[in-house]
Amino acid sequence: AGSNQGAKAKKNENVDAEAFAAAPLPDPVPAQYTSRDVLLYNLSVGATLPAFTYENAENFAALPTFPLVLSQRRTMGHDVIPFAASVKYPGLKFDPMKILHGAQSIQNFKPIPVGGQVMIKWEKPDLWDKGSGAVIRVNSVIVDAEHPDTVYAKTSSQIFIRGLGNFGVTYYLSIRRVLCVCAMCCVVLCCGVFCVECCELKHGWFTQH
Repeated sequence: AGSNQGAKAKKNENVDAEAFAAAPLPDPVPAQYTSRDVLLYNLSVGATLPAFTYENAENFAALPTFPLVLSQRRTMGHDVIPFAASVKYPGLKFDPMKILHGAQSIQNFKPIPVGGQVMIKWEKPDLWDKGSGAVIRVNSVIVDAEHPDTVYAKTSSQIFIRGLGNFGVTYYLSIRRVLCVCAMCCVVLCCGVFCVECCELKHGWFTQH
């Protein structure tokens, strides 16, 4: 259920907040990837340990932040989703060039396989009126394609859209309030790996808060 906060301000004709809140969820979508994709991701964010950089290692694994990139992935025939096509929302009219990346977070439930297919399920997005712009938080759940009860991770991504504010309403449509941190090092995992390797080796898997 959503709750509206704030009084009506100057009307922004590019925002129909009620249409945004009432829009149905998109259908779940498949995302395929291989061990090569995992290896390239691990290397691209600076991993150095063999467990993350050598695909034939006995304990080869994806870094815990890997699920964050799967929402931009689909089938092998369509390698990457064009950015402008991935940021269309009912009730909102805006130029994709005015989008700024805000934040990302992840809640891991179990290590994701190093290759295969998963399904991405969408949850209700949140919408904030920030005056000079709008913030949208998109929430997804990554599950096993063959066993949808197996949840690997939940992710959240926030974008800031310049010039889309002053519509006077905030919708909190999700229940998501999660950050993934290492309980020992207190490292927040948002937009990168940030010492994931040493935390993983010292303390095991991450604690969710």
